[in-house]
Amino acid sequence: MAHEAGHSTLSSKMWVNHAIGYPLHMLVLVPYYGWRYSHNLHHKKTNSLEGDENFVPSTRSEWGLPPASEATPSIYAEILDEAPIFSLIRIFVQQFFGLEAYLMVNAAGNKAYPPGTNHYFVSSPLFKKDSSTFGIIMSELGLATVFSSLMYYAYVTSWGNLWRMYFVPWFLMNHWIVALVFLQHTDPTLPHFRKGAWTFLRGATCTIDRPLLGWMGIYFLHNISHHHVAHHFFSQMPFYHTYEATQAIKKVLGDDYCYDSTWTLRAIYRNFTQCMFIEDEGDTVFYRDRKGNPTRRMDGTGSPVPEKAVMEAEK
Repeated sequence: MAHEAGHSTLSSKMWVNHAIGYPLHMLVLVPYYGWRYSHNLHHKKTNSLEGDENFVPSTRSEWGLPPASEATPSIYAEILDEAPIFSLIRIFVQQFFGLEAYLMVNAAGNKAYPPGTNHYFVSSPLFKKDSSTFGIIMSELGLATVFSSLMYYAYVTSWGNLWRMYFVPWFLMNHWIVALVFLQHTDPTLPHFRKGAWTFLRGATCTIDRPLLGWMGIYFLHNISHHHVAHHFFSQMPFYHTYEATQAIKKVLGDDYCYDSTWTLRAIYRNFTQCMFIEDEGDTVFYRDRKGNPTRRMDGTGSPVPEKAVMEAEK
């Protein structure tokens, strides 16, 4: 519901959305104004390498890899390979601490921002001149109030109670939020676009619907994963209309509609270990894996095709 309030879909009256969204964000230690601000930017620039706000891919040069013509299997292995246990540890860190890292230091966020970018302070480079100083300060005051209340609760009861009653559910919430965003926008089949190719329609189309948590995801997560493509086309549409919108969108998009029913934890591991980097050049780019191989390429018509199909055609 906090997410819906941030999109102003709960009521036509803005003060109602704020009255619901502000306390709900505060209760889970998320700055209401900062999150709402960056999340709306994400919707405006989805899958844009220059403008998106979340899970922006790393490039070949950022990994310290040589050009593709000079890279060898041993170089890829030396830089990108790691034991599965280390991959699992890094996935754990991403899932349970990724949201806070993004809010605090812009981890995996827009790379155009300088160091020090965060969602909390008026001075953060995230906020533009038209940003609401009042909204940012009110978010800070709300977070300080909730955090102080949590400390007082621990003082009058115990730290164990605070851990069990608040922080265990809080970490689980962090996990599901990161899982949702990561899986909806990071996948071997999804391209990212530079400014020469990006359009709003391309960005919205290149998101994925997933049946996350089955019926529980529909009920408790308000269709956000099941019908995420529709949400990106119409971000101010109430969640209870996304099912019917999805049915209409599927008819229009046809084979360009993106859907993946892979089991959630398997999809997280697959995408985390296969979506390693993109090329430094090219208007439309797909992820490459740890061996430097793309899982998709563009055919002569500008449409993505599976790498296996490309290899078979070249034989």
